[in-house]
Amino acid sequence: MAAADAAEAAALPAAAHIGISAGATVDLLGLYLRRHALLAGVRLQVSQGDFDDPMGDLDRFAKDGVEHLLLAPFLDTLEPSFEARAAMLSEADLEAREADLRARWRLVLTKAAPFRSVFLCGLHRIGPPLAGGDRLDAVIDRLNRALREEAAAHANVRWIDMAGLVAGSAAARCSTCASICGIPRPIPWRCLDEWARQITAVSRGYGTRFHKGAGARLRQHALGRRSGRRLGERHQAQSTRLSG
Repeated sequence: MAAADAAEAAALPAAAHIGISAGATVDLLGLYLRRHALLAGVRLQVSQGDFDDPMGDLDRFAKDGVEHLLLAPFLDTLEPSFEARAAMLSEADLEAREADLRARWRLVLTKAAPFRSVFLCGLHRIGPPLAGGDRLDAVIDRLNRALREEAAAHANVRWIDMAGLVAGSAAARCSTCASICGIPRPIPWRCLDEWARQITAVSRGYGTRFHKGAGARLRQHALGRRSGRRLGERHQAQSTRLSG
């Protein structure tokens, strides 16, 4: 943390402010977000929201001048011990949970429209995965499809595939939120690091980098304007000589 503080004290060309609203305690994520932002040349301020209170967090973040928003729902905020009960849910039960999930996050994402960018993190399993998958994987996939569909209605929302991130991490065997849900060990730093790296990459350095195609179009537009000015200047000079 001291190294990040020292680096941020140096003059940087850009600054940004992100708020984290999560259904779990992810305080250390802020440090990794700052670290990756520094690597992108950005001094990042991080504000932490309250536990599982996205609507209240959005009000506070808006007052504090937050530009970017990270939303991280977790399975056990759907209902206690959801992961353990998922295999016993009937189709009607699952439809009801999906409807509740859609309704809640539709409201949140609509309210988040004024923010410059929103990163919606998908759900992922807390316990270790089973070879070949199981009923829980199918339930999570269904709920994540619902969240992605809600996210697709908002131009400022970007999807973060947490299930893929955790599964692909070298530390995935102990799960991103192992300590959050009662197992006394810290969140694997590799998961936090990859999480923060993906947020920084998806945000294009918090708006400091253009997509390659967009950058090319901007350069082409600028060249076109300069060429147009030079052509106009030559035409005016020729007109002046002829009139003289």
